[in-house]
Amino acid sequence: MSHTSDRSFIYRNTLSIPERMVEGLSLTARADFDHCYALLPTCRTLVIFTEGEPATGIYVVLEGEVRVSIGSADGKHLILRIARKTDVLGLSSVLAGDAYIVTTETLYPAKLAYVGRETLPAFLSRHPSAYQQ
Repeated sequence: MSHTSDRSFIYRNTLSIPERMVEGLSLTARADFDHCYALLPTCRTLVIFTEGEPATGIYVVLEGEVRVSIGSADGKHLILRIARKTDVLGLSSVLAGDAYIVTTETLYPAKLAYVGRETLPAFLSRHPSAYQQ
């Protein structure tokens, strides 16, 4: 089960987005982006989202590592990569309006930022220069 069924652990303003994520944005866009995400700490390993689940938003790895895998025909999971700090997860699925195409799971306690599917296009329409970042 992914975390999206229980968002009781969401908190804000105790860990910031890495500078790399907002460099080049105007001060107005940076301030606006501050209201676009929720910070998600994990106390243990956590399945963030699973392959085939509707894409509800993107996740930015702030601390820790995340295993990105895909299911094989024989029921095993094939590890595609390990996502690390500043990596974005789920972006292509959200932009395409599709289901997630991979499964993601923290390898140990991590911190993530979550940007909801409706929030991202609204932010990008207000700040088109962010597409180039």
